[in-house]
Amino acid sequence: MSWSTKPLGDQTPPEPEAPRIHSESYRHAVVDSTYQPERVLLSQDSGTPRVCRFYHQFLNQSDEPKPFTLEGVGTYQPYEVIESLPLLLDDGNGSFSFNPQTAEVEKKYVARVVFDKVPTIHDVFIFDIGDGNAGLFAITDQPEIREATANKRYEFQFTFLSIVNEQIDVILESRVVKRWVYYRDSALNGGRTLISGTLEKTAKELFGWKTTIAQYILTEFYWNPENTIVFDRPGTPEGKTEKIYDPYLVNFLTAVITPDMRGRYPCINQFSLQYGGLEDARYGPINIWTFLLRHDMNILPLCSRKAKVIDVNRVEATRLYGNLRSSRIRHFITTNPDDFKKYSAYINVDGYPILKPSPEYDISYMFSEGFYLGHPTGEFEDLVYSSYRDQLIDHERLLKYVKDYFKLTPMERLYHGAILIRLIDLSRKIQGPL
Repeated sequence: MSWSTKPLGDQTPPEPEAPRIHSESYRHAVVDSTYQPERVLLSQDSGTPRVCRFYHQFLNQSDEPKPFTLEGVGTYQPYEVIESLPLLLDDGNGSFSFNPQTAEVEKKYVARVVFDKVPTIHDVFIFDIGDGNAGLFAITDQPEIREATANKRYEFQFTFLSIVNEQIDVILESRVVKRWVYYRDSALNGGRTLISGTLEKTAKELFGWKTTIAQYILTEFYWNPENTIVFDRPGTPEGKTEKIYDPYLVNFLTAVITPDMRGRYPCINQFSLQYGGLEDARYGPINIWTFLLRHDMNILPLCSRKAKVIDVNRVEATRLYGNLRSSRIRHFITTNPDDFKKYSAYINVDGYPILKPSPEYDISYMFSEGFYLGHPTGEFEDLVYSSYRDQLIDHERLLKYVKDYFKLTPMERLYHGAILIRLIDLSRKIQGPL
């Protein structure tokens, strides 16, 4: 029997670290990162947010920034005014200086800002200073960029000039050559921060239609027995319930109708289509709704254009819980009808303009054949196609169509309404040059 010669209390030496080819903390410049819009400034930086009216000097290449003065001809000191621009002020008391020769006191403060313009020394701005007064402030030093990211966060020092009176206000307004509005909704969605006042009014009006359309769809097509969206089969006798369920439309609606838009309505239920022999059909083939959710123009030619309405009672059952066979829904739409040929369970849906059947009961699903080939037909198809192709929403055109929403047929209000909600949501990101 051998005895251990290791003294009591000796520490076990650490195991040597395994060699590494590179540092575990190293990350290349090309990494999986996402753009963080300007909300980083407002939510993750310290300071006090203040909303101001910002007067940015309108300078040509040969012009030099000049301090604001009440005297002189206004045309030589033009400004671009920006309404509702948020600044983030340092919480400190600023830097105090006293000039003994002139007996003047100056106090400088520090602020940060993110917007589509580049702030310049001698730019002025106005915000509330309390006691019913507005103060006029001026940038005293050339602003500096504090981030190397897509957000150009500028930091600058500014000082108080005077309390704003009627004379100052009139002179400033007389020198304005352009007007902008800081639109936070677009900024938070990664778009432009500055837009025109007309565009702001249009964008806000569009945003209000989101809830209007969502509530209408829920009111008219939400079926309480199954807590989902269905529509009635046309031509059924009065009092007889034969509901048609479109799984692709319902999946799309669950993505675009948020809980705050649902209001008093519970979640929209989705039912599985995994019937016997269709193990891979839980989400169905690529169709128009796939394109509308992904924003992928490359898959548009691959979308299944045809669909059929299937009688639920004629298809094979499955063990998957929560399928249509265990519901009160009688029919459903599929865009892979070839998988259901052996059931011979197609039904006609004459009378619905959104679903146009042929003698073989095939449905021209949602859009015309030309839409899938890059040649949309009609105003709505062209509006959708151009918005997705250009990744740019024409707000005026979209609002004009939305205002006629209640003039559409009931089925168009359902199907077009779902897409309009998506387009309105995309319109919150305003792009394009200033």
